[in-house]
Amino acid sequence: MSKKETPRKKYTLVMEDDEIVGVEVNGRAYALADSIPDEDDRAKMQLLVENWPGYTGKTGKDRDKAPDPISRIVFFVFLGVALLMLTILIISTASVVRLLASEVQAPARVINLINRTNDSGQIYSYPVVEFQLQSGAAQTVTVSTGNWPPAYQVGEPVFVAYNPQKVLDARLISGSGSIGLWTLPLIMGVLFVAFSIAAGFAWWLERQPV
Repeated sequence: MSKKETPRKKYTLVMEDDEIVGVEVNGRAYALADSIPDEDDRAKMQLLVENWPGYTGKTGKDRDKAPDPISRIVFFVFLGVALLMLTILIISTASVVRLLASEVQAPARVINLINRTNDSGQIYSYPVVEFQLQSGAAQTVTVSTGNWPPAYQVGEPVFVAYNPQKVLDARLISGSGSIGLWTLPLIMGVLFVAFSIAAGFAWWLERQPV
């Protein structure tokens, strides 16, 4: 009875420009020796790769996966800007929250409109409002935000928000005024998201073959 012979396997190094760019076992291609599923085949192929005279510890595929230095620089730049935007976002949001927490609200009435001309010749109308403080005393304040055409009329009822320690900084409660308070945090939030996405894209590019 004859002994059955074990089928012989053919191990091949795939070369390109004197670099190993892949391996084959019985004609089946693999990117790297480490990706061969059979343990014996993987060990034999790794030994063959390491014994190749030009082997430097990396195959050509490994070499092509070296990070792109430009993408890395772009990644760190975008990441740095994103972190800066996040810092400003946190600080500006905290500032608005502190302002709102320190204010009290009160009904008021527009008693006058003052027109002022800025350096470019544009006229703005600033409401003068009267309201009652928590102490019961009447307070008159010229609002620091002006409009043209006038956004309010004399005698119009309004609401004001003010810090009891800084009554003269009272502001009118309005939709546009509330939006104005959150303008900087909103802009910083949008920029933070945009630069975070850009940094993520640069991070992805850095890991692509060059």
